[in-house]
Parts: sequence; structure tokens; C-alpha cells
Amino acid sequence: MTAASRKQRGRETEHAVAEALRPIFPLAVRVPASLPGADVLNTPGLTVEVKARRDLNLPAWLKQASSRSSPDVLPVVISRPDGYGPERVQIWPVHIPLWAFLVLLERGGFGDG
Repeated sequence: MTAASRKQRGRETEHAVAEALRPIFPLAVRVPASLPGADVLNTPGLTVEVKARRDLNLPAWLKQASSRSSPDVLPVVISRPDGYGPERVQIWPVHIPLWAFLVLLERGGFGDG
């Protein structure tokens, strides 16, 4: 895959994620590649990183997302597996640190606490 096609795949992946988030975050948009920060904007309470890579480097990806998070802004990494085009975005994996998962469980009313 050429550098140009990798960039196109990345842009397509970010767009698909932003579109998938719109039922909950109607203003979600992908960030132009030239801008720093999260890959999807207008997702209050989340910092969203999107990865369309063959290698799986979850610690680095979560560290990147976590660098822009806080207890009120949860880090989320959404990765696109090989062979899963935008039409399958709903089954792409979502990765979060355990502390963020616990926050989501608590906010969602799960458990006895």
C-alpha cells in the first residue's frame, strides 16, 4: 500500500467513525490531518483516536488518547481491522483503559456501587 493510499484509508476511517458517532454526537466531524489533537471533534466527554493500521500498538494508542483526557474526558481508541471497510464500522473494536471502563460502568448504573 502506498503512502497516499494509507492516508486515504486513514481519512476514510476517520470519516466513517465520525459518521457512526453522529446518532449520539450530531456534530461529530473528523479533524483535518493538518490539525493536532483528537481525530474526531465535537464528542463531549470523549477524546477519540482513530487507527487504520496493520500493527496493533494498543499501549501507544491509549497513551496518545489518554494524553488529552481527564476523569471528565474519557480516552477512546477505535481501530479498523484489515478487511473491514466502512460498511462494517459498527463492528470495529473500541479500546479504552480500565479506569475509563469503570467510569462508564458507574455512569451507566452497572454493579451494586
